[in-house]
Amino acid sequence: MGQKQIEQMLADFQGTFEEFYDPDNHDTPEEVMNYGFYYMGCIICTGGSVKKIIDGQRRLTSLTLLIIYLNNLQKETVKDEDLLVPLDDMIYSNG
Repeated sequence: MGQKQIEQMLADFQGTFEEFYDPDNHDTPEEVMNYGFYYMGCIICTGGSVKKIIDGQRRLTSLTLLIIYLNNLQKETVKDEDLLVPLDDMIYSNG
């Protein structure tokens, strides 16, 4: 994905979020999790013991890089560790 596609993806995320967001409501993170979803397309993988991604590599890579960026940004800016959103499990897995 190029810069234009990333900007469009972020604008689409924002637009979907804003459909459900009410600034006067002060939703909790649990309530935000019930907001609507944004469909990004299919990800096609092979079966068997070794799974390979056939389609969707760029979308997954772009999302992973976005989550890494947001994770680093929150670690730099959020002072209270209890307010950090746990993103590490979305970035990598040891299992």
